[in-house]
Amino acid sequence: PKTGQKMCNEYFATLFQKKTLSTILGEGDLVIHCLEPKQGYSYSDLPDANNAGRDIGLDPQLFFDNDPAVLVCTLIHELAHVAGASTDAGAAQPQAHAAELALMSCSCKKQYRKEVLGTIKGLGSDSGFGRRYA
Repeated sequence: PKTGQKMCNEYFATLFQKKTLSTILGEGDLVIHCLEPKQGYSYSDLPDANNAGRDIGLDPQLFFDNDPAVLVCTLIHELAHVAGASTDAGAAQPQAHAAELALMSCSCKKQYRKEVLGTIKGLGSDSGFGRRYA
């Protein structure tokens, strides 16, 4: 494998399930869902993504971004959650930041944001949290 793939697989093996990204991808289907805002909210209120097990919901706007890395790196972040990265923003560091840290090892350094923790606590500009991966 290429060096970037090796580093990415090695990082994923440090997460709770102790499985490489290649193993996670080979274990079966991942189901991609389209996130839609609830009544009274707009697409700008949505997080970029969210997941429950191997089901990953994506903001459809990601598919239209001029930079394909935005979608790819969002998927890497969500796959880190599938591999066991915490979804608890209140967890001790680095556990709360483990999914976002996957970007540093998986050729997504430009998409990495140090302030992103396990989950987004609220939606909308009044929540105090920016739009980002969940």
